[in-house]
Amino acid sequence: AYANQYVDGRIVYDGSCNAYTILSSSRSSLGVSILLHSFDGGHSWAAYKIPGSAGGAVVPSIEVPMAQHTLKQTQPPAILLIDAYNNLPLKMVVPIKNADKTLSFSNVFTVAEKSVAISPAGGGETFIASNGGDNLHIVYSKKAVMRDEISGHVGVPQYAVTLSRTTGAIVSG
Repeated sequence: AYANQYVDGRIVYDGSCNAYTILSSSRSSLGVSILLHSFDGGHSWAAYKIPGSAGGAVVPSIEVPMAQHTLKQTQPPAILLIDAYNNLPLKMVVPIKNADKTLSFSNVFTVAEKSVAISPAGGGETFIASNGGDNLHIVYSKKAVMRDEISGHVGVPQYAVTLSRTTGAIVSG
């Protein structure tokens, strides 16, 4: 797989050296994207359908660590579900590591009512990162071109929000 604005090609490791990556396959005959999980350093992989990822316009994006090479927590990375074209709600789902080394998923949380993966007017990408605790920091664009009230410049608005990994509740933003 290759990485571009519609494919997340990263492999992310949690604090227990479990590996995670996304197979962005919602536009394929599978009709849903897949989270791949390895608990043995990449020797074997288990595949899980990502809830809320059905439909050709849904682009999953995996949480990335900030300022270190692995996530500090021992739980799996959260996943953003971004609508690539239709200005629909930005959603998030959190995988949960079970005692038997399998994964289950939280409910799908709404992060923002309207967002896009890549703004058609050149705005930045939607992105999720963590500092290792319960907080997830998310930056996203809206599918709109607006005039800034202060500078008068025209551009695409970007927003930042911090959510709780466990509840999906907004902490700040």
